[in-house]
Formats: sequence, structure tokens, C-alpha cells
Amino acid sequence: MQAPEFRGESAIERDRRCAREHRRFLKGRHFLPQIEEENAALAELGRRAAPPGPRQRPVSAFPAMRRDLSFHVFLAFATGASLLAPVAPLHAQDVIPPLVVEPETRTVPLEAEDMENARGLGSGMGMRASGAGTSALLYNASALPRKSFYQGEILTGTMAQEGRWTVGAALVDSMTSYLKAGLLARGIIDRGGGLEDDSGFDGRLALAVPIGDVVGIGVSGRFMSLHGSASNDEERDEALQLRTGNVDASVRVSPTPWLHIAALAYDLIDTGSSLAPRRVGGSLSFTPLSEQLSVGVDGLADIGSFDHATALLGVGGQYDIIELIPVRLGYRFDSGRRLHSVTAGVGVDNGKFNVEASVRQDVSAGYDTRVVLAIGYRSGD
Repeated sequence: MQAPEFRGESAIERDRRCAREHRRFLKGRHFLPQIEEENAALAELGRRAAPPGPRQRPVSAFPAMRRDLSFHVFLAFATGASLLAPVAPLHAQDVIPPLVVEPETRTVPLEAEDMENARGLGSGMGMRASGAGTSALLYNASALPRKSFYQGEILTGTMAQEGRWTVGAALVDSMTSYLKAGLLARGIIDRGGGLEDDSGFDGRLALAVPIGDVVGIGVSGRFMSLHGSASNDEERDEALQLRTGNVDASVRVSPTPWLHIAALAYDLIDTGSSLAPRRVGGSLSFTPLSEQLSVGVDGLADIGSFDHATALLGVGGQYDIIELIPVRLGYRFDSGRRLHSVTAGVGVDNGKFNVEASVRQDVSAGYDTRVVLAIGYRSGD
């Protein structure tokens, strides 16, 4: 039944009243976009408020507003149903485990078991093309003919982090005959690193012949025996069981007295151990100022330590202050072990007696420290 105050109103007035009530309903619920649409509908309704002509039918906005109202009622019902819906219990198997990223692990082989002298350790990788005397014996037999003298040297070295100590002696004769020769013997007293007993022996004989004053050809025979026991690391214990002979070869060319080029090959017999890996490469050295200044670059490809070839690179130099105090600096990089090292050395050498010390400090991958001391005597040249 219609309320008394609304009796007698026309259909247009009833539609306008319903529209105003619907607008207030929407405004109370903050449906702002719909309010704007209803305002436009009311404006249109006002323009059509005049009584219809004989052939016109009244235009009513109420059916459209009824459809909008039905939509909002449906939206409210759906929202309430979703809030009242029961929540399914969460089972343990439904929980997604967190993503765990395992850290990268690398098995790094032990470094080659090479004897170093003070000149070689302090200048990166030894400036191998221009070595002479015990440096030629250790790194490049083809350089033995470069200088003619007798030389004897006592060498000792240590690796601080491993508690390792080595001691050896070297003799070189590049003066007596056409065939130049050098002999080295050294022992490993202790290695540490979790081994209760580790010892070894390394011997080397180097021979070289000159071809004029320009070319030298050299070869070295080597015998190594290393063994360890009582290790908790079976893989490392197995790696230390090495008893083998091997061969090194080299060729040196000196087109001028101050330029030296060498081709080098070490441990040509495959031992299957990183302690004596096959390595090939070369060296380039400059010795201007009557060899008071020496600068060299060395590069080797290690094809025996890893399942792929890796690079060993070194650069270094030596300057003799007042021809008495050799000072050395160098840098060394091992790509397979991702190892960067800086080297330095100093000594006193009056042409006959020499006392020298050098250090190599790794600046990555373990930060190991190596030290070599040498005391020697030479005559001739």
C-alpha cells in the first residue's frame, strides 16, 4: 500500500524519488563510480520530466537501477560466502619446503712438488729463460751454458701453514767441458697437514750443450719418492704415494746478449699425480745494463693436474743495487687453483759468496706462505 504522502504522484515523480533513494543507498556504501552514473541518469531524467505527448511513452530509469541493485546484492552475497567458507586444514605434505642451495665444492689437487731457489721464488716464476747456475739446474737446463763457473749452494725452504720443511744442496759445473752439468738432492723433513708421518726425497741431474753462443739444449732426469701415512684423508694419502722417475727438456735461444727465449717441458712421463704433472710453456727474459737489471715473463700450460688444461703465469724482475744487493719482486697466477701470489726477495752477492732470502705470499685460496733461504759459493766466469 502506498504511503499517504506519496499518493497522487505521477510515474515520473515516483521514478525520480526511487532514483534519489537509490543514490543515497549507494553513497552510504561508497560505490562512487555508480553514484556518478546515477547522477547522469537523474540529469537525463530531469530533461525528460515534461509530460509525454500523445505518441510518446514515459521513459523510466527504474529498471536500469534495479539491475544495478541486483548486481550489488549479488556481489555482497558472494563476498560474505567466501568469508564464511570453511578453511581446509593444512597438512605437512602440503607445505612447500624451502629452497636450499648447496654451496659449490671443488676438489683442488696438490701443487707440483718443485724445488725452488731464492731467485726463482722471489721473481714470480723464475725468469726461466735467463737463469744460470742453480737457477738453470732447477728451471731450465738449456740455460746452463749461459755462464761458465763452478757453483755450490745450500737451499732450505718452508711452508708455514703446513709445517713443512725441506733442505737440499746443489752443485753446478758449466766450466770444465763442453757438456754442462748440474746435480741437486733434497729431502722433505715434514709436511704436516694432518699427516703423522710424511717424508720424501727428490733428486735431479741436468745436462746441457751449447750450439754456438746463441742456442742451448738441455735435458734433466729426475727421481722422486714421496710417501705419507696415518692420514684421515684417504684421497690425499693415496696422492702422496708417489715413487717415479721423469724427464724435463728445454731449448733456449739468445739472439742478443740481453734477450733470451726458452721453450720448456716438465715431467714428460705421465704419472697421474698433480705432484709431478706434465707442463709445457715458455719464457721471455730481458737482461740489459750488463745484467744488473733482469725482467721476465713465464707461462706454462698444466695438462696433468686437472681434467683440462690450466695456466700458470708469472712476471718478475730483479735489480742489483750497487751490483751487490739483488732485490726481487714478482707476481704469480695459477688459474686451475684460482691462486694469486705476490713474491719478493733480497740478498747479498759479491760475485763469489751469496746469501739470499725470498718469500711467496698467496693472497687467495688458503693464504699460504713459502720462504726460501740460500747460501752459496761460486768461482770462475
